Amino acid sequence: MEKKRLLDLFLIIVVLLIVFGFFGVFKKTCDNEECFRNGIEKCKNLVYFENKDGNLLKYSVSNLFGYCVIDIKMERVRGGREVVDLLEGKEMKCKIPKKELSEINSNMETYIGYCNGVLKEKMYEFVLKKMYGVVIGNINDILDEIKV
Repeated sequence: MEKKRLLDLFLIIVVLLIVFGFFGVFKKTCDNEECFRNGIEKCKNLVYFENKDGNLLKYSVSNLFGYCVIDIKMERVRGGREVVDLLEGKEMKCKIPKKELSEINSNMETYIGYCNGVLKEKMYEFVLKKMYGVVIGNINDILDEIKV
């Protein structure tokens, strides 16, 4: 009787480990972009930290029922207080159909259309503020061009 209980407990643990592994509870940590790129192509459960110009992004990839889900979090932002307040700690989720993964690579510009969340909204807000600043800074030149 005791052996049967141990066997049942063992089987339950094995099944839980398989389920947790399938749903991405256990994730490999990539230490380079090549590992990350290969992981996205195959939609492997992984975590990758990218340091880009002093900005630290955390990518967490999960395989989920026909989709490759990439959670992106801006861990650290380099820049002035306004930029830090706008972007740091913000997240977005990208849900890419697996059949379209061959067209996607690890470059965010190729899959940003599949993303939703505060980080995406704030990145667009930041870009618009910069563009607005450029237009205002050159308003006299623009008006001179219109008068001609």
